[in-house]
Amino acid sequence: MPSVNTTKLLRFVLRGYPALAVITVVLIVWQHFGMNIAYQVFPNENVDVELYMDGINEGLSSASLLPDSDSLRIDCNIVAVQNTHAFCGLQINLSGALDVNRYDELNVGLEFASSLEDTTMVYLVNAEPDADTASHERANLRTVFVEQQSATFALPIRSFSVPSWWLLNNPTDELKGEPNLDNVVKLRITSGDNEMSRTQTIGIHHLSLSGKYLSNSELYLTLLTLWVSLSLAYAGVFYKKLYDESREMKARSEQLQRVNSFLDHEKDRYKKMAVTDPLTGALNRSGLGKIIEETIHDFVENNQPSAMILIDIDNFKVINDTHGHDVGDVILKDLVTLVSNNIRSSDELARWGGEEFAVICPRTECDEARLLAKKLRNAIELHRFEIGQVTCSFGVSGIDKNVETWFKAADRALYESKRAGKNRVTVAG
Repeated sequence: MPSVNTTKLLRFVLRGYPALAVITVVLIVWQHFGMNIAYQVFPNENVDVELYMDGINEGLSSASLLPDSDSLRIDCNIVAVQNTHAFCGLQINLSGALDVNRYDELNVGLEFASSLEDTTMVYLVNAEPDADTASHERANLRTVFVEQQSATFALPIRSFSVPSWWLLNNPTDELKGEPNLDNVVKLRITSGDNEMSRTQTIGIHHLSLSGKYLSNSELYLTLLTLWVSLSLAYAGVFYKKLYDESREMKARSEQLQRVNSFLDHEKDRYKKMAVTDPLTGALNRSGLGKIIEETIHDFVENNQPSAMILIDIDNFKVINDTHGHDVGDVILKDLVTLVSNNIRSSDELARWGGEEFAVICPRTECDEARLLAKKLRNAIELHRFEIGQVTCSFGVSGIDKNVETWFKAADRALYESKRAGKNRVTVAG
């Protein structure tokens, strides 16, 4: 089972989906009907306003500024001069730099009259961070065509662009002519592009910025971030839960494998105990029985020769009576080790009973078995046991398809070795 904390956390994250759905609906409705922000430029009793004329380019136009509590009004006499753009207007200096990108619209209430048809230009002037002089201030322009004497305009902030004359004066602009409104310090409203001399009246009744605390794009980006974050959190917790479950399953599997391995080991141990002599570790009669059965089958079916060597410790009863059974057991174990180290890997050694042992030599001629028996007799005679020298007598017999006949022949040969003085090898005749 996954941890309790992971399960609780997953349930907690799942409960976040309906909560976030409610928050999403509330924010969208609130953003649509409320969440408004505004910046009032005029009317404002502390407004800082001045004339902005073509005199900066050696123009000859003139104007008078008639401010009052309800409007800002200029009467212009625009004089066309060759090679100079003739214009007049007013400039409002903001009390501090303003990031206009936070707003959606510039709302302008205009009064306009002109002796000739003309447009009105609205500028948002941005102070560039690296600007050394006013000439490096970025002009962001929106042109307005006033069809009536008085009208109110809602100018989208994104509709402002950098005029071509500013680009000509700033050919190395890093923003490559893109508008920038993050540090607006001035607003300008001027006459338009008509190149003829004319008289104009421009009045401003209202000037403000409006928008939302969160724009549509900001709101939807925020909501998208929240939904993605919640989904990632859910995915993370869910996969952590899967990881915990996987680890637990792996732990259970490893535990089961250990149990199975233990049972297999015990099974093998009991199998081995069933066919192994517990004292010496050699095969017992039961273990040797299967070897004999396979060897006789090979002889009957394939006519393959085999041989048996019976080994009996000489005077073992005397050893037990003189030195005790514990010493006798040590001699039995040492003998098995010594014989095992001197027979071939294909040969099988078994304790037949008491101090008597049998070696089955598959696919071996009787004469070869005789030589092996002599080798074993000599090794045993030369070995220094705990009590000193110990000798054995040997009986060798070639295979017979009848196991009793085979054993009796080897046993008779062993008896003959005992009768003839022990510590010798006799081959069944």
